[in-house]
Amino acid sequence: MHSTTESPVLTQLHLNVREPYKKQPAPIDDTKKVVMALIATLVPSTPVQWVALAALIVVSPLLYYGVIWLADPLSLRRFPGPPAAKVTPYWLFWQARHVRRFVKVHEAHKVWSPKVN
Repeated sequence: MHSTTESPVLTQLHLNVREPYKKQPAPIDDTKKVVMALIATLVPSTPVQWVALAALIVVSPLLYYGVIWLADPLSLRRFPGPPAAKVTPYWLFWQARHVRRFVKVHEAHKVWSPKVN
């Protein structure tokens, strides 16, 4: 009943048994695969991607406040004041950061006193 030619399946099984034991990596479940793929996608890996990310970080607040200024849902452009202060809260933050907030606000009241209370 034994044939002189072995079937390919038996030959493969026979070879696998003779190979030394190789440690297989632990199986990764689907959630870990998704998390690793997400991290690999979001983390820049080339200088061009880093430059694009930096540009996005710089440009996105400008676009956000630019759209708000253009849409002007609260009609804030009608109030007088420094142009940067009309659009963003960063003007006041910048003045406070350089310890001159009260001086600059007082100067703004002097310049635009009829409308600024």
